[in-house]
Amino acid sequence: MTIVGEIIDLNHARNHPLLDLARQDPESWGTVEAEILRQLNLYQNSLPVFEAAHSSPDGLPARGPSQESLHTKMVIAYATHVTHVLFILLAGKWDPVSLFDDRDSWISSPSFTSTMQHAISAADAVSQILELDPEMRRVSPMAYFTMSKVLTQGSFMPYFLGIQLLQGSFVLLLIIDRLQTKTDVSIINACEVIIRATEACVATLDTEYQRNYRQILRSAVFQARGRYVLQKEAQFRRKAVLALYRWTRSGTGLAL
Repeated sequence: MTIVGEIIDLNHARNHPLLDLARQDPESWGTVEAEILRQLNLYQNSLPVFEAAHSSPDGLPARGPSQESLHTKMVIAYATHVTHVLFILLAGKWDPVSLFDDRDSWISSPSFTSTMQHAISAADAVSQILELDPEMRRVSPMAYFTMSKVLTQGSFMPYFLGIQLLQGSFVLLLIIDRLQTKTDVSIINACEVIIRATEACVATLDTEYQRNYRQILRSAVFQARGRYVLQKEAQFRRKAVLALYRWTRSGTGLAL
């Protein structure tokens, strides 16, 4: 979580009207970002080492039943997802409206390409989570209430997973919004994985932003697959929902 704090501090400093060191030293942010990136890479490279240390050569857990092996794989999947989301937060834009407006042509930059790749990788990790964590397996809307009663407070699913899904997939929604029916199938599949995971999150922690985001993401996927959607109405709805969760001085982020 130290890396998360460093990314938050960097983002706050960049947007602070008085502490914007970039005005004094253009290379200052690059140095800080490079150090955070180094720490992220170290953490990412440590995950295979951790997995190997908790598994025997034949793939079975070094000690204990197969349930321990499942737990190790879940740890790796969750950690991998968090890592890619942190890469996105470091290189990408936090504010969804600024992201969609793209007044600085950020989508033409190398940072956008890197962010998009990490968003797809994050969705791949979420797909693994859905397979490995029984509490994240897809349930029908009618089963939400029953499931939320059954789950215990000892759930493996992190409390902030819903926020991680949201911040990690804004760029995917942006691509679908721009390309629509020309969107690559890998992007569409990644969005559908995020939708499934968000539905599972609603079953355990029902929050308004998750329901809203799931609706606009589902609408975007329908449109990308060629289904009839009122384009202007859908785009207006997306912007209206995203505007609720702006990370700006006048915004409240997800604190609603």
